[in-house]
Amino acid sequence: MYTFFSVNYRTDELLKVNTEFLFQNNHDLQTFIIVENEKYKYKSDRITTIQGIDRKTCYFTPRNKHPNDPKGTSNTPFGGNHHGAALDVGLINVKTKYGISYDADYFCVSQIKPLIEYMERHNIDIMGPPYGYANSHKNIYKSNMPAWHLCPHMSFSIINLDRVKEISFDPRKCSERFFQLYYSPLQKEPYSRFIMDAGVPFYEYSHQYKKAQFTICFDEKCDICNSFEAVRNMRKVGDPLEVVIFNNKIVGLHIHSKLWGTVPRKFVNSKEQLSIIEKSIRSNFDQEIYHPHSCFLRND
Repeated sequence: MYTFFSVNYRTDELLKVNTEFLFQNNHDLQTFIIVENEKYKYKSDRITTIQGIDRKTCYFTPRNKHPNDPKGTSNTPFGGNHHGAALDVGLINVKTKYGISYDADYFCVSQIKPLIEYMERHNIDIMGPPYGYANSHKNIYKSNMPAWHLCPHMSFSIINLDRVKEISFDPRKCSERFFQLYYSPLQKEPYSRFIMDAGVPFYEYSHQYKKAQFTICFDEKCDICNSFEAVRNMRKVGDPLEVVIFNNKIVGLHIHSKLWGTVPRKFVNSKEQLSIIEKSIRSNFDQEIYHPHSCFLRND
């Protein structure tokens, strides 16, 4: 019924914990696709690995330029292109009705089946947490959040592929109109960090479909979130932590560092730290914790 697809690039340990946890708690999950932008170390019968994208093909272009290189002459490959193009490879290899894009630093702490059943009941095409970097860095974004942050984020988006026929995560596939409308105003700080991020083109391609958005709590002092053992443990290694909420229940934890979406190296390489996180998530898995946020429905 559904297939996860993700990208490995220096995230072997995170993906190992995530895939094992998802398979153990979702017995109807048959396949997890990992696109190898870097070779994945931990093979399994239920994990399908696919050759990833050559990083050398992901350079900046004159349109897709880095703010520090206005002429587009940089020899540096851009991570958004690399990751987004690889997600597209994963997506086209999904053979089930539902495809679920997944980031290695996202931890799903609820079963998938009830989420899909909700989509079925409400005829929803795409569902997931909002593009949350904007809110998580309040000192930069505040209230003038770009419109493309209001769509589900690629970190965990459930897509009904029977109805969604055109979708992409590759920033280079954005139209010129979309580029001018949304990217051009962001050519200078503080927004330039988000230019051509892999999650952004998802907005252009998904605007025509009916979406349901989870909500996110960023309040580090929230007593409800901090009653969750996994939240307390993850906040020790990531700043900030997005606590994802659906129908008044915590369903996901998305960890970021001050490097804007890059998981801290000490976290990635620490099996001990990952073990602590995994155990705490297990203790809280699918736990009913009332939270005064629910689900936001929208049509763009």
